[in-house]
Amino acid sequence: MGRIIVLDEDDLRRIFKEVLAESRISPDTIENIVGQEELLTSLGAIAKLFHCSLPTAQKIKNTIPKNLYRQYGKTFAIPRNVLLDANADLRKSKSNMY
Repeated sequence: MGRIIVLDEDDLRRIFKEVLAESRISPDTIENIVGQEELLTSLGAIAKLFHCSLPTAQKIKNTIPKNLYRQYGKTFAIPRNVLLDANADLRKSKSNMY
């Protein structure tokens, strides 16, 4: 069984910067991703933000264009404002359908 590791937000930001640096992404892009924005890094965090289930959180994540967040393996980082904007756009498009 794996180990449980507890990290604070600063440690998580440092780890993301290191992973992104190793993947040869430009430093400006790294700062844009990791900057001062609140990052959501789990489906549970997305589900909590939108008060929805994990499968619905996965569907929300899947609607985000890949160039607006970073994913390395199963680890991802999506800025909170990107999720909120995408959800607002999704709601507008659904309301226009009816």
